[in-house]
Amino acid sequence: MSLSKLTASGEVRVLHQWARPAVYEMWLARLTQAVYQGIVQALNLEINQREVVRAQWLVCRPGYGSDWHAVYVPVWEAMDHDVKLAAQFIGLILWEVMYNRGEDWYFHKVDKTVVNEQDLIEEIQVLEYFRCDSFWSHVSTA
Repeated sequence: MSLSKLTASGEVRVLHQWARPAVYEMWLARLTQAVYQGIVQALNLEINQREVVRAQWLVCRPGYGSDWHAVYVPVWEAMDHDVKLAAQFIGLILWEVMYNRGEDWYFHKVDKTVVNEQDLIEEIQVLEYFRCDSFWSHVSTA
């Protein structure tokens, strides 16, 4: 099916092809194929049950912010316990999983304020994915 971007101006852009970035390939080489497949399977199981998806909602235990479910800990370890890099790596894995799913999904960027590991406030952008059917049903009733 497709993964489509919702722009700030309300435009919908269907993505047709995604080439893995070189840095992503390098990071993937730090995981075994079995670990990677376990992560993909865990993400897909969670996505199957949701209409809206953000990486943190899938990877972290509810209410604990940075306490990752065990299946995702190898990503953090592969990034030498660097939380920011691990989050970026998980984001790329989730992107690829969403891109390869059989249903139509939309995504957009969400601005978010977080407190980083030095207790400094940091502005970041995260991707939020919406299942196609649920997105259009909300739009048509709004």
